Amino acid sequence: MEIARLVVAPAARQNRVGSRMLSAAAQWGMAYQRPTLVGHCSTRNDVAARFYQRWGFRFAGYSEAFYPRGEIALFFYRAL
Repeated sequence: MEIARLVVAPAARQNRVGSRMLSAAAQWGMAYQRPTLVGHCSTRNDVAARFYQRWGFRFAGYSEAFYPRGEIALFFYRAL
């Protein structure tokens, strides 16, 4: 299951909003037999990359052609 866009306002990050959303996505994935979560972020988004890693996601690769403006995308996955 792809986490296509997970955006949390900086002011809400201390309230674990992103963690609650990702937890809900994981529960949905398990309920609907989607055994893997996949997320991506730009190489410029260190906050998102660290968030995925804290959640146990592993680095899966990158693409230089995924984002329209030529930013490099990092891909992460987590088995449920």
